Amino acid sequence: MLQVGGDATCDLIRPQQTMRAEFTVELTPSQTIVQVDVAGRKDTIRLRRDDRANHLHLRDFIHEVANAPASA
Repeated sequence: MLQVGGDATCDLIRPQQTMRAEFTVELTPSQTIVQVDVAGRKDTIRLRRDDRANHLHLRDFIHEVANAPASA
């Protein structure tokens, strides 16, 4: 998705729970913009298109969103 853009939905599975994750990837000439919604927690990250470590940045970002405390 980081190469072609688009939408995807998948389950993130932990021993104690499963969470639905939705992703929307928009490509611009210089950036990859990823919107992440994990169990109702939404956030966006902007990645440089030429960064070979984007998959690692995205992995860390998804982890942060998934583990963010629920809003009060």
